[in-house]
Amino acid sequence: MSHVLTITRIDAEDDGDIDYEIDGPHSGSCSVWYPCEVELVSITVRAGLPGTPPLGRRYNKPMMSRRRDGKCPHTLTDAEEDALEYSAHGEEHQYIDGEWMTYSGRCAAGEADLAQDVHWIARVHGVGSYDVDVEYSGDGHWGLNYVGSHTTTTNGPAA
Repeated sequence: MSHVLTITRIDAEDDGDIDYEIDGPHSGSCSVWYPCEVELVSITVRAGLPGTPPLGRRYNKPMMSRRRDGKCPHTLTDAEEDALEYSAHGEEHQYIDGEWMTYSGRCAAGEADLAQDVHWIARVHGVGSYDVDVEYSGDGHWGLNYVGSHTTTTNGPAA
């Protein structure tokens, strides 16, 4: 699905700044996926369990320690691995670029560095609104593909 790239200003210098906005349906095809990094919480009890003497006032309560595991703790079934997707710990997972990724729900137009493509479109087409596709090319790279000039239609009163 197309997004609309609106270029509002191009600096007069060759490598000048470009002011732009990207708006669109932000559908699933432009959503960013990130490696699954579930934060696991483990509880370490220092003292204060029944039958153990307290070691001091600050040790009477359980102490929590957090660790970032860096990989999904889910154990894959053969069917999930064959399907290259599964759902665990409340997250949808897909196997993308050699890693298990989780859906972020965020559009790549706001997450990825699209400056090179925006500059190309601005140099070729100038200030205006353009239909563009936000597409994933692999290895973490997103790009904008120029589709054409954007036309706005309005529905007037019936004649």
